[in-house]
Amino acid sequence: MPPTKRQREPAGPRGDWQSVVIWILTVLITVLISTFGVCILWPVSQIFDRRLFMMHNAARLWGRLILQINPAWRERITGLENLSPGENYVIIANHQSIADILVLLSIFPQQFKFVAKRELYKVPFLGWHMAASGYMALDRASPESGKAIMLKAINWLKRGASVLFFPEGTRSRDGRIYPFKLGAFKVAFESGCKILPIVIDGTGSAVPKHSWKLTTPSFFKVAVGAPVSLEHVKPEELARAAESVRQEMTARLAALRAKTA
Repeated sequence: MPPTKRQREPAGPRGDWQSVVIWILTVLITVLISTFGVCILWPVSQIFDRRLFMMHNAARLWGRLILQINPAWRERITGLENLSPGENYVIIANHQSIADILVLLSIFPQQFKFVAKRELYKVPFLGWHMAASGYMALDRASPESGKAIMLKAINWLKRGASVLFFPEGTRSRDGRIYPFKLGAFKVAFESGCKILPIVIDGTGSAVPKHSWKLTTPSFFKVAVGAPVSLEHVKPEELARAAESVRQEMTARLAALRAKTA
């Protein structure tokens, strides 16, 4: 499958008022889609779509619309030829900002459930839609929460949905890919599903941490890697396998940055 790319260039520096307008539109889009999802799609899903794929499609629409309203952002995804139709994966991606999930929802074609910190589920409308979509809330302060996430993720994989983890556990401070936690790899090992390593670049400056400005010209690059099987990996070798995948992703990130947009 050929790469997809929106043919538009990032706009130049924008004033504060333009960030305010984008935030207002983002809130309106979130309220409208979340309300439609929770009040209309979710009840219908209980009868016709127990895997909640319609809810995820609504989230994908939410992501696409928010990317469209910001003229400073554009995006491209490559590597879709690595996906096998009908196969679900344990997806792992590096984490640069809150825009990562927005971009993946917008341009990644597979159905997936993702893990997000518990605090996001308390946000009105957004959190309600996330919970109703079957996305998984992680309480970082509770070891039991991590175990529960693993069981939920394995269950979703058995039901035909991929699951997405950010295995670094938090956003990268400088854009580098930091050591992985092993939860995603344990899920892949227990379920027999392959790891799908995705590299994201360009999101870190788009939504700077502790900043509300959204007008930095940004080119989001998403590169889907070749699936990695853990079929012949022993439990005690998971940490080594995780580090091998991280090294490959680090090299692919460097290659992405070396290319011109």
